[in-house]
Amino acid sequence: LMLDTIEISDLQSFAEKVSPLSPDYICIHTSADLSGVGESMHLLEYAKKIEIIRRVLPDAKIAVAGGISPDNLSHVFPLKPDVVIAGRSIWEAEDPARVASEIKKRLEKGS
Repeated sequence: LMLDTIEISDLQSFAEKVSPLSPDYICIHTSADLSGVGESMHLLEYAKKIEIIRRVLPDAKIAVAGGISPDNLSHVFPLKPDVVIAGRSIWEAEDPARVASEIKKRLEKGS
């Protein structure tokens, strides 16, 4: 079971409420479109949100989604998510296969 947190304003309450479900994954999903701060700056919020989830739901694995691209993967690596979801950076690319391959290679290398 993966629960998505897009548009969840009170992550602490959400995590406490879903705790009895013992979710396998929590997707920290911050839409770059909805963040109002641009493509990369919203990634800084992931650290705070991940800390809450790891404290309240220590057994849940962490997925991150929203505005992730090859250009900002360096902000994602220190957070040590279990899953990285990239969408728009791939489907809007002139060469989606190249971008997907680059993201995959960088994730495998961890840098």
